[in-house]
Amino acid sequence: VPLFLVALPIAWSRLTLRRHTPLEVVAGFIYGICTAAIFAWLLGLW
Repeated sequence: VPLFLVALPIAWSRLTLRRHTPLEVVAGFIYGICTAAIFAWLLGLW
């Protein structure tokens, strides 16, 4: 598994944790995973 697939959602959730509610943090985490998956697909890693 490419490192950024793990790092991006974690980094995103940490950033949102400082200024959003827990629900928004979860949404940001899911969004981060989806974004990482899209980038991986675009880069031909999958």
